[in-house]
Amino acid sequence: MLKSIVLFNVFCLSLSFHLPPTNRFNLDINRSSLKQRLTKAPYHHDPSDFAYVTFSTTIGSNKQIGKFVVDTIAADLQVNLCPFSTYNPEDGECFQYTKSATFKKVSDRTAEDSIADAFEHPIKNVTFAVSTIPSKFMGNIGLGWPAASKYPGETTFPMDFLRGTNKKMFAVAISLTGCESIIEYGGAELCKENGNTSYLPNTSGAYWQFGIDGARLGTAKTIVRNHVVIDTKTEYIGMPKKFLQDITSQNNITWDGLYGAYTVECRVIETLPSLEFSVAGGTLNIHPAQYVYLAEPLPNGKCVVSFEDSKAYGFGPDWYIGLEVLTDYCVSFDYEKKRIGFSQNTLFVPGCHHG
Repeated sequence: MLKSIVLFNVFCLSLSFHLPPTNRFNLDINRSSLKQRLTKAPYHHDPSDFAYVTFSTTIGSNKQIGKFVVDTIAADLQVNLCPFSTYNPEDGECFQYTKSATFKKVSDRTAEDSIADAFEHPIKNVTFAVSTIPSKFMGNIGLGWPAASKYPGETTFPMDFLRGTNKKMFAVAISLTGCESIIEYGGAELCKENGNTSYLPNTSGAYWQFGIDGARLGTAKTIVRNHVVIDTKTEYIGMPKKFLQDITSQNNITWDGLYGAYTVECRVIETLPSLEFSVAGGTLNIHPAQYVYLAEPLPNGKCVVSFEDSKAYGFGPDWYIGLEVLTDYCVSFDYEKKRIGFSQNTLFVPGCHHG
């Protein structure tokens, strides 16, 4: 597991008067520590576990600040509306729409208001999906493909959000220490700074997905052609059950029924092989430092491994990968050329914290 639920709080960098064609934001990473979770109940790998990448922006005529989850498998802007004019902040974030003079209810499932774009300029009359379900965050910013939209033709994200940028693309890199991240809207100069970029075609109209000719971890391998979806809301690597059984049995990775997760002796990290995806022109490698959580060993002295059966825990695809790939690589998502770029990640920010 990428360990415990990961919260990425994105705080905007100050901008000059003349805005560049791209815009970068720092992501402040806060982790819910294993120790905190164990005080409530034994740690358990739950299907509802998610990793959250949140971006702070403003919405409404009163420019209410809220944190929105960055979601690469969705394509709508979804906003959680406060059920009443007053609310308890301890219940989570929601949009106090009654305080916005420009808010307009369009239907039972959609509404309209202004929201700041990637350059913090207000976009007027944006139609978004609405929810009144309590949430830790104000909503969801879908940066997937149009086919992933729940309401096609009604909502027009993510192109609204990326208006005015040099290119219709974005890039993400997580520090190798897991302490800080950067997201860049409108370009991928962030990734170019890290070295040469290898591009793979995006193979889906709904997800950011790339094709593979097979996968290997040590001596265990599969040569069946398939696709891997990049999901910024997961802290696990989902894979077919047969391959999962092969790689765990051949590398002394065992299922722990008490914790409901795959675990391994923490000290063997140096001998574990990388998870290799065979792709056109080479391989993509996910190193054990990313798929084994060393920061907080379990009370039994073992470390959690972020592998799971995609059919048991996933949302459809045979393969999906989350924050691990954004740590091993600086990844660019290009709408215009319909491709995903991977360059070796060199972002290093020391000094982690948990909270």
